[in-house]
Amino acid sequence: MKLSNLLTLRLCASVAILFSLTLNAQESYPKIYEATSWNPIGFEEIAEKFKTVDVLIIGEEHDDKKGHEEKLKLIQYLAEEMKFVISMEMFERDQQIVLNEYLSGLIDEKLFLSDSRLWNNFEDYKPIVFYAKEKNISILAANAPRRYVRMLSRNGLEEMYKFPKASKKYFAPIYTVELFRQDVYESKIFGSIAGHGKDRMKNMILAQNLWDATMTDSILKVIEKKRTKVLHINGRFHSDEYMGVTHRLTKLGLKVLTVSMFFNRSGEIPNQNQLKKYADIIYVTGVNAPKKEKGE
Repeated sequence: MKLSNLLTLRLCASVAILFSLTLNAQESYPKIYEATSWNPIGFEEIAEKFKTVDVLIIGEEHDDKKGHEEKLKLIQYLAEEMKFVISMEMFERDQQIVLNEYLSGLIDEKLFLSDSRLWNNFEDYKPIVFYAKEKNISILAANAPRRYVRMLSRNGLEEMYKFPKASKKYFAPIYTVELFRQDVYESKIFGSIAGHGKDRMKNMILAQNLWDATMTDSILKVIEKKRTKVLHINGRFHSDEYMGVTHRLTKLGLKVLTVSMFFNRSGEIPNQNQLKKYADIIYVTGVNAPKKEKGE
């Protein structure tokens, strides 16, 4: 083979390798976008935006393993830049005392784990709790206890008034459940629970509003008491498209920055205009390989 041909082959191979590496770099994840401009951003830009608002909501997919890792990284970065309280859907208000005892070192991990009603996938959230303990960051048990949510979904809102004052401190004031209801949000809830009887579905929609109202009330109270910023973690359904918790907080006059964090399971290129409506920041934590057509 002539030297010129050999050099040409080597040059083509180098270009191919470089092109492959460039494609891989372009397709590396996570990808974070500022929704309006669709410009890629990083933790530094998120921190600067967080400094201008009261609440940063991270809407997650609970089974997104990569998302849990990314969430911890983001929290660690933000904690170096500013002070805030971490608020979590994953803890209910009546768990606050046990959570505080653990974070302050009064009880050990074994007692904390045994005396708390933890989610089945608590291992995914444990690193955040451990980091908060290490860095002396408060965690807010923001959610309504499940027993009240279930009671409402079965028996209706009027039943909530029967609980004594000592019980009512564990969920939002009852009037707030209906105060900021949204037709478009409730249509979304309806679509996710279709198939139940009419009365049961009405109560289940109210139960979702109780969740949102209680998380909102918890965040509002800690801001008023501690004059602090709040980083709130909940499932995407509670905050996407500026609904649910996001809607309620903004109605109360708080400035909110929203993140929608998800894993692209389909592997298909998502519709940019569709994603933009979810939140201020779109955080794609990873992607499955594109599906191959038959015969490929």
